[in-house]
Amino acid sequence: MAQAPKPAPVRPVPSAPGPATAPVFAQADLPPAVREQLPTLQLAGVTYSSNPLYRMVIVNGQVLHEGDQAAPGLVLERIEPGRTVWAFRGYRYALPAQ
Repeated sequence: MAQAPKPAPVRPVPSAPGPATAPVFAQADLPPAVREQLPTLQLAGVTYSSNPLYRMVIVNGQVLHEGDQAAPGLVLERIEPGRTVWAFRGYRYALPAQ
């Protein structure tokens, strides 16, 4: 009777830096290779509230909330007074609210 193959051992995956530890760059300060890959974002309006449920931004004609994806790999991480914080390819960067 043949035995089923044993599963490969599970290796811990290193976690990405959390919001509190990863620096937030200005878009112009990102490495050139990363900037070249960034999708174009047109922010049409930003609403900040002390209640995260009411925070939203209009990007490229879509209403986004914190945690939503604006494009593949580009996540709206936070909406803060005066800026939005985005995560892309392991980097965090901020765009001013207009």
